[in-house]
Amino acid sequence: MTTFYFKDVAVNGFGSLSETDPGASTMITGWVVAKNASPNFAKVLYGTERSGAFSSTDAMATASGPASGDSFRTENTYNGTFANANWTVTLAARAVTSASSQTGAVKVRLWRSVNADGSSATQITSSLLTGTTSAAMSTTADGTSTATFTPGGTITLTNE
Repeated sequence: MTTFYFKDVAVNGFGSLSETDPGASTMITGWVVAKNASPNFAKVLYGTERSGAFSSTDAMATASGPASGDSFRTENTYNGTFANANWTVTLAARAVTSASSQTGAVKVRLWRSVNADGSSATQITSSLLTGTTSAAMSTTADGTSTATFTPGGTITLTNE
């Protein structure tokens, strides 16, 4: 099992996913939320605290590939064969300045590419994954959303 951590560091224009825990830190990347009627969606934009970015249209539903700024990538390239077993993606988030009854769910697509800029990427997930709904946001504890999928076969990566 490999665990990746979000880091407030850019890698080729993408947010960074590291195998090294950065410890307790607050990222600039995030959202200023309000009490809006459901459903509301807002893509992540690396290095930005987005305010007023929520919409009833899910931009992830039509994503055609990883894009600089709205995606995260690993710091390292990977080689090897990965099992046809459950893969789990968990996002932990915490309110920085104030919290109310906001909840959220991670939506993800996983891609592979030999190109650091994400070009010529192939989607690993068969569709957009939607995670569980987090508990109400808090300034003292993380709220988590988890999405799980099985790739349907082993995945072999070569410098990806």
